[in-house]
Amino acid sequence: MPNKSTPSEKHSRLFMHLDILGFTQLLKTPKVVEKIFRIIDNSNAHDDAHYRVILFSDTVLIYNRLSCLSKKSKQVELMYLIEFGQDIMRRLACENIFFRGLITEGEFTVVDNLKHHKAYYGHALVETHSDEKSISGVGVFVNKKLRPYMTVFKRREFSEKYDFIYTAQNIMRLEPFEETDGNKICDTFYPIAPEILLCDGSHIRIYPEIRLLISIYKNTFHADPQVRAKYLNTLRMYELILPNLVRIIQSNKFNFKMICEIDWREAENEYKQKRKYFHTLNHGFVL
Repeated sequence: MPNKSTPSEKHSRLFMHLDILGFTQLLKTPKVVEKIFRIIDNSNAHDDAHYRVILFSDTVLIYNRLSCLSKKSKQVELMYLIEFGQDIMRRLACENIFFRGLITEGEFTVVDNLKHHKAYYGHALVETHSDEKSISGVGVFVNKKLRPYMTVFKRREFSEKYDFIYTAQNIMRLEPFEETDGNKICDTFYPIAPEILLCDGSHIRIYPEIRLLISIYKNTFHADPQVRAKYLNTLRMYELILPNLVRIIQSNKFNFKMICEIDWREAENEYKQKRKYFHTLNHGFVL
C-alpha cells in the first residue's frame, strides 16, 4: 500500500516512456499504424487498475496511479511495469516492429479536475523524453536508481544512467549465468539434450523468444547506420549472457535443430496459432 506522501513528493510515480521506432516510415502505411494502436490497446497494461496508458502518435506512457510507494510495493509495481513492456515487445515483434521503453520514477503530475481534458507534466517526463534519444538500443531500460527494487528480471548496465532488461526470460535457462558479476556458471554446448526442454514443455515458451532474437539479428543489417546500431547494441547485450546461442543464430545455416534436436513443429504451430489469434486482437492474448 502507498505511504502517506509529503507535498514535495506526492506526485512521484513509476512510469514507462515508450517510443515506437521507425514511426515516420510506418506512417506511409496507415493500416500498420492502426494495427500498432490496436496492439497496444489490447496489451495487458490495461488489466491492472493501478496503471493508466496514454497513447499519442509514436509515444506511449504507462504510469502508476499511486505515488510514494513502500519498498515492497515498489518492487511489485516495477515488476508489473516491466511485464507490460515485455508483453508489448512480444506482440509488436511479431510484426517486426520494435520500441525503446525507459522506466523511471519521478515527478509526474496528473491534473484530472479540468472541465474538458486531463493534463500531464513533470520534470521526470521531460527527462525521460530527453534520455530516450540517447539510448541506442531496443527493448526495456530501467533507470539505475531503481536497482534496489529489481527482484525478478535480470539486468545489465547499458549506459551511465540506464540498465538493459532481459525481457526474454525463458531462454536464460539455456546458458545460466551468475547474477552478481555475469560470470558463467557453466558452458552450454549445442545442441542441448532434448530432455532439458521436453521435460516441462519449455521449448514452447523458448521458441517465440528465439524468433525475437532472430528478428533483432536480421535488423542488424538495416541500411540506415543509426538504426543498425540500435539492433547491434541490443544483440550484444544478449550475446554477453547467451554467447553460444547468439553465435548459432548468426550462422548462415541456422535452424532450430542446432539448438536442440527435437521436433520443433509443435512449438512452431503453437506460435503460429497464437499469432493468428493475436491478429484478431482479442483482449487477453498472451504470446
